[in-house]
Amino acid sequence: MTSETSQRPEASQPFGPAPADYAPFAHLTVPNAPLYRQVMRAFLAAKERFAVHLRPEDVHAALDAGSRPADVEAVTQALDKLVEWGNLRADPDHARVTAVE
Repeated sequence: MTSETSQRPEASQPFGPAPADYAPFAHLTVPNAPLYRQVMRAFLAAKERFAVHLRPEDVHAALDAGSRPADVEAVTQALDKLVEWGNLRADPDHARVTAVE
């Protein structure tokens, strides 16, 4: 009887390595956490209606009126951070194209 040592292949991540700046839970612990949570809730509610693309104006309108930022720019900045952390994906808005360039 001989004993064989089987070598196991190295375990790999099924979706490849995560980006260095991937921080999907960062929005829960930062100073603007309530706004980030509201933005994520707006996307969850839209997903239930089978809407997967929202413009910053759509997200702004979906936020609670009592805690909604005064301008859309704050929502745009929140969306940019959520994309940076890996929570959302930004796609170009081709519906607003006005020139072929």
